[in-house]
Amino acid sequence: ERRGMALGLMNIGLGVGAITFSLIAHQLIMKFDWRTAYATFGSDALLSLPVLVAFLFNDPRDKGHLPDGALRPNSQSSRRFRPSNTLGTGDR
Repeated sequence: ERRGMALGLMNIGLGVGAITFSLIAHQLIMKFDWRTAYATFGSDALLSLPVLVAFLFNDPRDKGHLPDGALRPNSQSSRRFRPSNTLGTGDR
């Protein structure tokens, strides 16, 4: 239901991450050398991989989440837009 918000936050994170990692890389290169900076970022990526895999391979149904636009079984609202509706047949 909040895809726009999720995409906006993702884009903010991409911009902030690009700025942050470039500043960190600059400091690592200045303090050590480029090889150490490269190894540091590589090891961070490898260490964060199990956490990312845990988020990517979970089925939302296992956590009780429903697809976007789906009604909860106990919901009484019939005016909610369902994905099968088109512009001509959607509830208004």
